[in-house]
Amino acid sequence: MKKTIRKVKRKVALLAALLALVLSITGVTAVAAETWKSAVEKEVSKEQKKSDKEKSDKEKVGEIKKEATIKKKVLFDEKDIKITALSLSYGKSSAELEVRLENNTEKDLTFASEAMGAAYNAINDTMIMDGYLNEDVAAGKSVTATIEFGYDNMFLFGISEIGTIQVGFAASDDQYNLIRTGPLELKTTAAKSVKKSEKTSTDSFRKRMQNKKVQENYGFEMKYYSEDEVYSSSKYSIITELLLENKRGSRSFMLETKNGTKKNAYVTCRDITVNDKMIHEGSWADNTLITAKKRALVRIDIDGLLDREENKDLNIKDIKSIGFTVEIQDNYGKDLAEPEEVLIKVK
Repeated sequence: MKKTIRKVKRKVALLAALLALVLSITGVTAVAAETWKSAVEKEVSKEQKKSDKEKSDKEKVGEIKKEATIKKKVLFDEKDIKITALSLSYGKSSAELEVRLENNTEKDLTFASEAMGAAYNAINDTMIMDGYLNEDVAAGKSVTATIEFGYDNMFLFGISEIGTIQVGFAASDDQYNLIRTGPLELKTTAAKSVKKSEKTSTDSFRKRMQNKKVQENYGFEMKYYSEDEVYSSSKYSIITELLLENKRGSRSFMLETKNGTKKNAYVTCRDITVNDKMIHEGSWADNTLITAKKRALVRIDIDGLLDREENKDLNIKDIKSIGFTVEIQDNYGKDLAEPEEVLIKVK
């Protein structure tokens, strides 16, 4: 853009010289010359404003609004375990939820979040792979700990401001006996405005993934994008499909999946094919939990599968199609919706 402005300025100077010659020949008034000069200067000003706006837009990529707070709230108080949300603050690279973990049992416990089968964390309506916590709490003691949600992760998932926070915990003793809290929700002071904006705005996740500046800043390139609903059964659906390639050339297939029910569900892709060739038989290891009324990204590491020894002879370079069977199950492996084969033509 700076080059464009310099070109415009050079053009103005050249035209000014030509104008002087024309004035000497035609006798055009000084008032007319001044009017012409003003018009050209306005064009330069427009170019400058356009440049400033593009610079401003680039600086805004990745920003999260950092004003929402919470009131102190007891999230869980059962089985001699008490978990209290204390505050929400904002650090340099992440939002920080401070919690107090109380162990009123007779055994030492390890508390975990986003681990030990307690991957319930979500911001607003989106499951988020962040907010890891692991704290040892002695019997009869309490510990204050912080759960961090990175701004980059939130922004990429389409989150601009925190309206609600969903967390979950597992507490384990030295015999590996587990107590799970299930999903625990906490509203911020921005809950109402965020909920309202979600209903009226376009899907920001989709918008951001297509944004070239976002792709550049986060180091990936969009190889395929579709908003086709390739799967829908019993209020579970896959609504967006993306093929991404990072700077190292590694490709991943992403599925934006929605849970429209009041039940928690696990999404599994099995029997994965690329160009009609089987690259993974059976269930894909990354079973993704989607709690009630939330959405999540299911990721299939295509090049990770192609690099396996059993796939070395397949000689797949260009991805033309991706196929798999979708399974929606509960925590016990029971189907919550009809399994269905999906084949996506990568155009």
